Amino acid sequence: MLPYYHSINWVKEPKADRPEVTTDSGLFVFIPIDTLPFSSIIRTEGGDIMAEKRDWYTYYFKVGNKIVHGGRTQDLNGREEDHRQKWPKGHIFQVGECKTEDGAIRWERRHGFS
Repeated sequence: MLPYYHSINWVKEPKADRPEVTTDSGLFVFIPIDTLPFSSIIRTEGGDIMAEKRDWYTYYFKVGNKIVHGGRTQDLNGREEDHRQKWPKGHIFQVGECKTEDGAIRWERRHGFS
């Protein structure tokens, strides 16, 4: 299974800029790097391709059902303790899955928290 890939461009021959991926059915798929739907691909010095770590959480801090703050963090429990100093009856609510740092920054800006 290929998570996060919305469309796959099938090609007949592998090339240096097309990483080879094996699907669950055993088929080989070649995906051009520039068509991936996220920008978290990095190359190592040896030319290997790997994804950036997705270790950032995006969250809302809520008091009851009202969102009073939102943002990004790598430590949800620590951030909740910080916010409870200002809003003692509040709780943290994770929004979505873990993201790269760049993805979390974009989410924060898009939702008006930065």
